[in-house]
Amino acid sequence: MHAGPDGYPVDIQPNPRPSVPRSLSVSWGEVPRALRNGFITQYDIRYEPLETYDGNIGTRSITVHEDEGREVALLDLEEDTQYNVSIRAYTVVGEGPFSEQVTGRTSEGGECMQCSVH
Repeated sequence: MHAGPDGYPVDIQPNPRPSVPRSLSVSWGEVPRALRNGFITQYDIRYEPLETYDGNIGTRSITVHEDEGREVALLDLEEDTQYNVSIRAYTVVGEGPFSEQVTGRTSEGGECMQCSVH
């Protein structure tokens, strides 16, 4: 029986983007081969601020297709704010579980400060 991946992408890293203020660049590794259950077609990247300063900021997501690579720029973020980021992979059959949350803090210059994995 076919199913979505049993695992999630590994080595998720928020990277600073000094040339683009209020942003994070997130890169990730492949889902371990034994847990893929087929060819990975796309990834969902979910991100949200740890603290919400107004009611308009909540969980956002972006989809990246496998042929676009395993890195994405998260833009229009709040400055000096910690964000939780998690990623899941898809096969043609379905979705896998979300990864552990990775936390990165933006600054006005777009640098990631105190990045950590939970």
